[in-house]
Amino acid sequence: MSEFPSFYEPTRVCHKDRPRLSPGNHEHKSSGAKPHYENFGENAGSAGRGYYSYDVGAWHVISLNSNISSGDGSAQVKWLREDLDANSTTCTIA
Repeated sequence: MSEFPSFYEPTRVCHKDRPRLSPGNHEHKSSGAKPHYENFGENAGSAGRGYYSYDVGAWHVISLNSNISSGDGSAQVKWLREDLDANSTTCTIA
């Protein structure tokens, strides 16, 4: 968490609420990627999950977390199937 003010804030503070983020392998070097979720809040998805979706215009955007279980029967895959079933937009990107 101590690195965000030094490296992220000086150049991107005015855009902090704009990006939608997925935690990556570097974020998971911290226990549960906790600083990632604390710094970016809802724009990083639910803490501990890191997968979520949202709509932008005609697009349905899906953000997945490659650092947690994604095999058949995992919570992420179950959520993804439900999200895709509920999606009525023409265009989807993950």
